[in-house]
Amino acid sequence: FSWNYLWKYHRTFSMLEDSIGYICPDKLSKEEIPEISNGLKKTRGLIIDLRYYPSQDFVDFIFKYILPNSTIKVAQYTYPLLTLPGVFVVGNQTYRVSDNDKYNAPIVVLVNEGNQSAAETSVQVIQCNPNTQTIGSQSAGANGNISEFILPRGILGAFSGLGWYYPDGWVVNRQGVKIDHEIRPTLEGIRDGRDEMLEAALRLIEEKTEEE
Repeated sequence: FSWNYLWKYHRTFSMLEDSIGYICPDKLSKEEIPEISNGLKKTRGLIIDLRYYPSQDFVDFIFKYILPNSTIKVAQYTYPLLTLPGVFVVGNQTYRVSDNDKYNAPIVVLVNEGNQSAAETSVQVIQCNPNTQTIGSQSAGANGNISEFILPRGILGAFSGLGWYYPDGWVVNRQGVKIDHEIRPTLEGIRDGRDEMLEAALRLIEEKTEEE
């Protein structure tokens, strides 16, 4: 598969070789969700490409069809208590998920430096599904809210005002999301117009389904 193919035939949901689904989340809308959920029933594996920044409707989609049915603790965060300088408060990002039929075939999530902020939270949510593997290279490590400030001469600056973590304490800030298999593009692959991450995702799903 080549980048040229994906850009030319850019779709929210595609069926790749031999019944493997592919979701590109940047333009996913709620009107497409019923069609995608029906399409997922015909797949034996799913690739979610979070090298693209997800739409808000994609977040709703993964809560409904990917996250297991239960109360899920997805992340922890810390923030400063402004009335007591030096004191930080710990909060939990927890979701109560409605009972729906959830996707139970292998899932592979693709990440790289373009995966940041809400896209990193999306990865953490999908990883709560035990069938998930995450591949690629380090994400931006830029999760949390946006705290803005004005420098002299009116220059706008911003930083994340929250510390962001996995439930086990893994730090996302500056480090990125957890990755199961590190895969980076090679010069040869770029010259040939190949998407080596996507190729690796297809191989992982093939291996997983062969084991079963």
